[in-house]
Amino acid sequence: MDWKGGSWVLGLFLLLTCGCSREETMPLRDGRTVRIWTVTYGTNHIAPGQSMQILDKRLPSVLQRVLRFCYPAAAAQVQISTSPRPSLVMWTRPVEAPTNSGTRASLRLLHPGNTTSEGFWVDMQGVNTPPGLPAVDSVVLERFPRRAKVIPLEVQEPVVGSRDWPTSSAVVHLRNPQPYSGPSWSPDSLPITRSKSGIEATLFDLTVTNWALTNSPAPGRMIQRTYLKFEASGSDGKPLRVLGYELSDPGGNLLHVPIGRVLDRTAAHPFQAALFPDEPAWRLVVETDMPGSDAETTLDRIEFKNFVDPSEGGRMVTTPPPRQLSTRVPQLGITLFYRSLGNSPNVEVNVEGRPPGVRVELERVHDELGREWNAKPMTFGGAYAPTDFNEYHLSLPNPPNAPPKSLNLTFRIFRTAVFEFHPPARFQSTRH
Repeated sequence: MDWKGGSWVLGLFLLLTCGCSREETMPLRDGRTVRIWTVTYGTNHIAPGQSMQILDKRLPSVLQRVLRFCYPAAAAQVQISTSPRPSLVMWTRPVEAPTNSGTRASLRLLHPGNTTSEGFWVDMQGVNTPPGLPAVDSVVLERFPRRAKVIPLEVQEPVVGSRDWPTSSAVVHLRNPQPYSGPSWSPDSLPITRSKSGIEATLFDLTVTNWALTNSPAPGRMIQRTYLKFEASGSDGKPLRVLGYELSDPGGNLLHVPIGRVLDRTAAHPFQAALFPDEPAWRLVVETDMPGSDAETTLDRIEFKNFVDPSEGGRMVTTPPPRQLSTRVPQLGITLFYRSLGNSPNVEVNVEGRPPGVRVELERVHDELGREWNAKPMTFGGAYAPTDFNEYHLSLPNPPNAPPKSLNLTFRIFRTAVFEFHPPARFQSTRH
């Protein structure tokens, strides 16, 4: 290899990977400053400041040895962040101040004009970084105005000893590396009715409303909710359960909203999250039960017997989690994870290979003594958690109770009906 040519290639690589963009800053109330290094977009994100580490992984072994001799830190693993869907990742440098106390700083980021928090971030100040690696932390933004070239974010910092998150004067401007430029969807006129499989489903309204938590709203005392008015019934007129819905925009923002009960036009279903007012229409996909008997709608049942806490005396044991496949839906598999929470455990359920129009629900839980346990879905984070992952909190009807030694769990796999709409993006003024 020509070393002069190699130096030219290395210099070009460093220029391309380091970038020259001006850093944004987030000043804190105590005088410290958080610096935003760069922003990346996609599902696989590489932290900045790792040019040598990245180059090292692309070189043949003989050149790796030379590079590592001159720059030992090049042998370190490349720091990455992954996200299940295309998202923005904001990479930050540690906080800076003339007298740095090392106290962790908590910040909340808001889109101006929107009241739902877009992300919680905690600066890992004081964490020991491996030699040669940049001191960097990351913040993942799952939802943001996808068409915007620059995304402004208001910064909120909590008041010590209070539940308030007042908005500071700081506004950061994130460059969107890949703004969406595709077409918009055309809105349908409300109400919208769809019919299939003997079901009539009607969307009456979908509206985003700002709600004040107090009579005198102050910064940090507002929330934003999406309200759905929808009903579905079979040919016999009996109402059908709405399992949940997905709300998305053309750029890729997505909300997963679990419901699990019958809805009607007289009572709107609230959900504390929202999309953005930069599109004329959204896509709403609602999933309901199918009409008919259990024998007509159930595809399969899977039972896990003698499911136990994989620990011994509080020490986790490296036991592979149990996994079973459906016999009637061959591509569908269920994996269980046990989380011990004292006398009332939690069970995490991961579903793989679920085809469209099929759902999996935990139907029954009983232990080695024959006690029937209630299983309550943990719907927090439902705006981000798809239906293929669920967590259930287990409890007995009459506590206190002794923890179970083993559990038998039965899952029902059943057919569903899916309806798609394109409602207009509607926003209402603030309500108390």
